[in-house]
Amino acid sequence: KAIFNFLEFWRVCQFHSEYRPFPDARFGGPWSLEHNVSSLVFMGLLLPAFVIGAARGVAALDRVTLVLVAFIAVHTLLHILVHSVTRYRLPIEPFVALMSFQEMSRWRPGRPK
Repeated sequence: KAIFNFLEFWRVCQFHSEYRPFPDARFGGPWSLEHNVSSLVFMGLLLPAFVIGAARGVAALDRVTLVLVAFIAVHTLLHILVHSVTRYRLPIEPFVALMSFQEMSRWRPGRPK
């Protein structure tokens, strides 16, 4: 159940209907095209940069990154253990975006690493 909730919490898109066994055993319809496109643009592009930036910041023991990663991890863990719906991810999306943009700024040519 925890793996299912983790994948549901960080779901980027849903183009087809599917059966959701947890927590309420119901069929979930596909998301609208606008929802899928906006989610793919925002989370689909930023999530890989976030993961790389979080790993780099934790490895370097950067205090700001450690606090942000801890906040995101606790929020994710809370919703994985209780009830996982993508809308519960909204409070942490600005932090994911900030860390992603910070990491992407390091990729710019000519900028010191």
